[in-house]
Amino acid sequence: MGQHHEKPGWTIREKIVWEGSLFETENASKICYNKAMRIQQLHYIIKIVETGSMNEAAKQLFITQPSLSNAVRDLEREMGIDIFIRNPKGITLTKDGVEFLSYARQVVEQTNLLEERYKSHTETRE
Repeated sequence: MGQHHEKPGWTIREKIVWEGSLFETENASKICYNKAMRIQQLHYIIKIVETGSMNEAAKQLFITQPSLSNAVRDLEREMGIDIFIRNPKGITLTKDGVEFLSYARQVVEQTNLLEERYKSHTETRE
């Protein structure tokens, strides 16, 4: 996990810039985006844990279960860890997943505090 898969024929520039965010290839035939952890993905992880089910979490998040699964797998791949153990009876957090969940909750809470503070139209800021 966590390894980037290069395409045959990539230039050195493409290989280096792949670690960045957005780049256009030297032959300008395609644009690639590097996956970056999103706050929404953290919300997804938290909701999955709260509901104990990918299917129920997807319903509550108003997205399809395959979209949710893909978002979680993308995040796991990016972070280089398995967050969940998947089996026919459901999902459980891995040891890394428990730690990741703790940080995810902190990030989401801090994001909520920022939004409350700076998106509030009723509060006067100095």
